[in-house]
Amino acid sequence: MKIYFGDDKIEYPLPAIALGNFDGMHRGHLKIFERAKAEGENYGVLLFEKHTSSLTGNSVEVITPLYEKLYVLSKIGVDFVYLVSFDKRFMNMSLEEFAEYLYNIGAKVISVGYDYRCAKNASSGAVDLKNCLEKYDIRTVISEAVFYDGELVKSSRIRELIKQGNILEANALMNRPFRVSGIVVYGFQNGRKMGFPTANIDSEPGMLLPAEGVYYGETCIDDVKYRAVVNVGHNPTFNAEKKTVEAHIIGYDNDLYGQRISVDFYEKIRSDMKFNSVKELASQISKDCEYAKNREEREDNYGI
Repeated sequence: MKIYFGDDKIEYPLPAIALGNFDGMHRGHLKIFERAKAEGENYGVLLFEKHTSSLTGNSVEVITPLYEKLYVLSKIGVDFVYLVSFDKRFMNMSLEEFAEYLYNIGAKVISVGYDYRCAKNASSGAVDLKNCLEKYDIRTVISEAVFYDGELVKSSRIRELIKQGNILEANALMNRPFRVSGIVVYGFQNGRKMGFPTANIDSEPGMLLPAEGVYYGETCIDDVKYRAVVNVGHNPTFNAEKKTVEAHIIGYDNDLYGQRISVDFYEKIRSDMKFNSVKELASQISKDCEYAKNREEREDNYGI
């Protein structure tokens, strides 16, 4: 997968480029990528280094950070990714200036969703862009809305489901597991004292976290997947003040401090709760682990 930056000229003879924020990399986005693949001799995705909301004043909690988008696109098999910094120059481009930019980098086909917005103040839609690009001999394909089990697939809906702790439905709309990544940092060692050591994941500011509770998930270390019981919350039994993400990785107890790890969330097991004693908490964690051990194996699906 080739990476282009800024104003690089795309070297492929007939490149198709998918445009969008692509937060969540969900089934609707996969359709846009699929159309790009079908319409160009080579296809790629233009990604902003940060979500466009970071400069528009409507900041949202991000489902899929850039490095995770790149990982998913590599699994899908795109030919190239075009990385752009969403700065004031880009934010203030007119529709004509944006169309000229796409022409200058070598785009021949553009693939967007039905609700795509661009140009200053998101003033132009997919049809506007299509009409403007015609003068540059750039063809535009517009994908219709995608529904799954009767529900419209949108990043805002997925974000809402994750905030509610409804991981099963969110994953179904994304066609892959919701993932939280971060550096493993030192915590209070309460899990280790109970016989259930945890990796305390310091997620990046602005990243979306699930509703507080206990989840079944998996983490991959040195290409080996381990089932995990993941607590998201304030550890009410210990009266903790900070919201944390702590993963008890079943069958793994090596030192992970300072390493970046990712946890894939599959299902909420129960709500976070305060127990009358540490012994009661340890007993419940043991039950949570048994539940995770007995869950079916998961096959990640990133393809289009």
